[in-house]
Amino acid sequence: MFSNPNEGFIKTRIPLKNIFDMYPVARSQARRLCEGFDKFKEVELDFDGIDDIGQGFAHELFIIYPKNHPNIKLIPLNVCDEVQTMINHVKNS
Repeated sequence: MFSNPNEGFIKTRIPLKNIFDMYPVARSQARRLCEGFDKFKEVELDFDGIDDIGQGFAHELFIIYPKNHPNIKLIPLNVCDEVQTMINHVKNS
């Protein structure tokens, strides 16, 4: 599911609730989260248990990172309405 016989591990899943004590708000948190993503082609971000995110975090993760790493696909999973609203906000700004 996460590997390809010719390329090795190409996909990973990151459970954000295991990383952040409180909801993530800062750009610096997003930058630290993204360290190592370049080893994969797809990164699933599991938002289960995350009720909100900050605008800076969302902008860095869903605008800046994809712009600088167009070959890496970020896939948000288990996104609640509040988090989706923030993601939509930064994507539409």
